[in-house]
Amino acid sequence: MKAHFLSLFLIALSGLLSPALPEKAPEFDRPALHAQALEESLTPVRPGAPGKFAFWNVNASQFIYAPAFDFSPVAGAVAYRFSAVPDSSGKGYVFQAQEPWAALAPIWNDLPVGYVDLEVSGLDKAGKTLGTAGKRRFYRSAAFDGPYREDPQYNYCKSAQRALGYLFHHRYLQSWITTGAPDSAYFLYCYPSKMEAAIIEGMLLYSRLAPQDSAGAMTVAINAGKYLIAHSLPAGSPLEFFPPTYDPSFLDQQARKTNDASLLYRDQLMLSYPSQAALAYLDLYGVTADTSLLNAAVRIAGTYARIQLADGNWPLKMDIHTGKAVASNYVRVGPILELFTRLKTDFGIERYSGNYQAAWPNYLRPFESFNFEGQFEDVEPSKPYYNLTHYGAVDGANYYLDHATENPENLGMAREYLRFAEDQFVVWERPSPSPGPEWRKKDSSDWVTPCALEQYDYYVPIDGSAANFIDVFLKAYRVTGDRLFLAKAVSLANSMVTVQNETGGHYPTYWWRSRYKLSDRFGWINCSIASAKTMYRLGAFLEQQGDDGSGR
Repeated sequence: MKAHFLSLFLIALSGLLSPALPEKAPEFDRPALHAQALEESLTPVRPGAPGKFAFWNVNASQFIYAPAFDFSPVAGAVAYRFSAVPDSSGKGYVFQAQEPWAALAPIWNDLPVGYVDLEVSGLDKAGKTLGTAGKRRFYRSAAFDGPYREDPQYNYCKSAQRALGYLFHHRYLQSWITTGAPDSAYFLYCYPSKMEAAIIEGMLLYSRLAPQDSAGAMTVAINAGKYLIAHSLPAGSPLEFFPPTYDPSFLDQQARKTNDASLLYRDQLMLSYPSQAALAYLDLYGVTADTSLLNAAVRIAGTYARIQLADGNWPLKMDIHTGKAVASNYVRVGPILELFTRLKTDFGIERYSGNYQAAWPNYLRPFESFNFEGQFEDVEPSKPYYNLTHYGAVDGANYYLDHATENPENLGMAREYLRFAEDQFVVWERPSPSPGPEWRKKDSSDWVTPCALEQYDYYVPIDGSAANFIDVFLKAYRVTGDRLFLAKAVSLANSMVTVQNETGGHYPTYWWRSRYKLSDRFGWINCSIASAKTMYRLGAFLEQQGDDGSGR
């Protein structure tokens, strides 16, 4: 049994359990890829239409793909004139449409990269202006024109191993060997479920890649798992057996350092994280056969089953003392469903099948509404379309790519979710000088591009966000054979290697230099581990195709 689970774990972790791979393609044809990207940018991302689709982009500030806006009809108008004036030229670009919410596709590729002022006016039969339907100022983002940052010396597998080796040898992870506990100097251990689960996954991979450190890496993973289980909420409490989202002692330290608002959440639990911890326990069990890990995962699933709401949902956050929801938002159910699936498929535990079926419609619902809400432990739950992120959209793309052969429409849906995610959260070049609406502007003058942004409320380049896109672009290429997807994955991976610390080998969390020096900021362990796992998967795929990992 142990060998069986070990085999499955190693295959899944390396990212090689997949449909048949396409044949190795020739080197990238950059002009052709750019022409394809420009042509695709004319297709709007789920354009809003009254009574049909919500206008998801009410708080969006920049677009790669031709947008459509929520402008109101003008009384008596039979047509609408769209007039777009870029800051860079002052030249007007004009077209007419039948509705004020028409997409800007007729003029989109004429607009230069930069800020644009748009005004839409209602017209009568004689072409006379009757009134203004709406105005909008936005940033016309650059379409893909890569691959970017090509370097024949880049090797993604080696890059991943260096990044994980840096983490393993750092005191913040060595403490799991020397003391069996988190290092008190690393205040981001204030998020134990997120950090310890990531450490388990990262050290499982590193133990495979670095035989000289394998025993130590396994000790780190095992002790992190034991610690998280030991510090989970006690039996009989409203959220029994759930590992905590926040550690008050570390939160106090973080608040003193950064005035972080997370201190306000110390008695709360975000329901996405226990399932992620449980999945890490199952992966660790697959290698160690320690039944306490399997039992801990089953207990977590049992609590999810017990507190599931009548509509199949779970609250986003709950009070650990009362078990009551602290906001009306629902959690993204994907990781919870994955836990139920793993227990059934890998361990024959089927008693959560009813919970799975009840929750399944809620997994699909964000894909329909495009309300891909940012759910982060250090950010308040938000109103619809206020704080969007790419994670939910990428979930949707992954799901429909996995089921691409089951329905002719599935591949088109996957592409649309990918367009949304790229449109709002990928910057290929020339970022907006001040991205985001007024309340969340960030200077982008020294961003490393190409890059991926995290969420509207933290609209800045983060390595974990780039990793999320590398993974899904690679999957899209494997499913479709579309060379543009691979070029996009490689471009972001090249940025990852570019920013990687030359001496230590770690991946910086933040990809800009004015606030954090890329060379000396430790950053978020979970992001670095997600990046390393992704880079290893991409490198392993390219090497399997006879490539050296450079993406060329």
